[in-house]
Amino acid sequence: MSSSSSSSPPLPCQPAIPLKASTWWATCAAWPSSIAHVLLISLALHTAFLLFGLLQDAMPPLRYTDIDYDVFTDAARLPSPYDRATYRYTPLLAWLMRPNAWFPAFGKCLFVVADGVLGYLLYGIVRQYPGITAATAAQATCWWLWNPFVVVISTRGNAESVQCLLVMATLAALMARRDALSAAVLGLAVHFKIYPAIYVVPIVLHLTQRGLPSSHGLARRDRDHGSLIWFQLILTGAIINRAVIKYALVSAATYAALTGWMYVLYGDAFLDEALLYHWRRRDHRHNFSIYFYAIYLEWSAEATGLAGRLSSPTAVHALLSMGARLWAFAPQLGLVGYLGVVLASDLMLACFAQTFAFVMLNKVCTSQYFMWYLCFAPLLWATWRGPSRGPLLLAGLGWVVTQGLWLHAAFQFEFQAKNTFRSMWFASLAFLAANTAVLVILVRGCRPLRIADGDGADHEAMAADAKKTT
Repeated sequence: MSSSSSSSPPLPCQPAIPLKASTWWATCAAWPSSIAHVLLISLALHTAFLLFGLLQDAMPPLRYTDIDYDVFTDAARLPSPYDRATYRYTPLLAWLMRPNAWFPAFGKCLFVVADGVLGYLLYGIVRQYPGITAATAAQATCWWLWNPFVVVISTRGNAESVQCLLVMATLAALMARRDALSAAVLGLAVHFKIYPAIYVVPIVLHLTQRGLPSSHGLARRDRDHGSLIWFQLILTGAIINRAVIKYALVSAATYAALTGWMYVLYGDAFLDEALLYHWRRRDHRHNFSIYFYAIYLEWSAEATGLAGRLSSPTAVHALLSMGARLWAFAPQLGLVGYLGVVLASDLMLACFAQTFAFVMLNKVCTSQYFMWYLCFAPLLWATWRGPSRGPLLLAGLGWVVTQGLWLHAAFQFEFQAKNTFRSMWFASLAFLAANTAVLVILVRGCRPLRIADGDGADHEAMAADAKKTT
């Protein structure tokens, strides 16, 4: 009895003793404990970077503000936003930027607000997972609200936080069984940027799965054994039901109404710049994509002419690269579609994996595109069930290091006039390998969980799954 009492923890009335290292670390890891703390610190971080940006912009030649923000601002001041060269977005974005005329930082502040609203929305989503406390949900949102990458991108004037907010609002409404609202927001999100259209596959399968009887294997979110059944349902057309048709009609009507409205206002300029341009786009400038070097060689060959140069290695490479724009779509859309089917048991994980694959295999891959999948980070953190985060940390380190290698080569090219195209291309290949490792580890390590449907019928199954994976 004495031995058991001596090993018991000290009572609250006992004198305080110095904290051990493990206790100190546990205390730090448990902070912050509320979403209010997270939001306040996030606001402070964003404000600090906004002020730093004002100072940096006053010290050329390196500006903090992204060139895209200047494009938004200029377009907002013109009768037609497409009178501004390189403006290739929906007019809705230019309309949002009109207050920039009398308050130049308005757009940046708007993007900061979008970051905060999205963070609170993510908190609400994570809070609904079984076994997740308010403190744990608040800590999960730090992966978005305190993410230095997110803070920098938004305060430099990129509008990706607005797009991410629309995407997450679409999925949150769908999980809450507000299908009409979800469909309408999806139509708006696709109007802003076309990439959310890839979520059609997991959304349709989610609606199909939700209507299955509880005894069905897919209704139990059987990710490991449901893929073949999904493919059978798709091939037989069994995924078409009333909920799917209603969702498709609402989302398509919303997109068509917005697109038609913009066409009436701005005519062919809108179609050409905001829509058709992205299908024919050929960006020969260096970026993280593995295709950029092939596209550059093709552009260079066209600019100089191929006649009489077929024996040149550069010309041979250029000839081989002329189909790069088409080659890029096959692996990208193939993998995106495949992930949407095999991970359909978990809507959020499926959409994250699709976005991640879409970005890493895109013809053009820049830093702001990473925001599209970073908004899923709090959800992944909350559903992680892997025995160790070691492999994920190593893969994440590789993700950062390979970016550093690419940026080093790009710096040498831009500021030291060195020909580092091949170095950048090799770094792009290494970056693709790191991305692949991160994607595989995350898909394997996150347990298939979903938010309870509006009627609460799945609480028992979710709780059993959570108990099984903890």
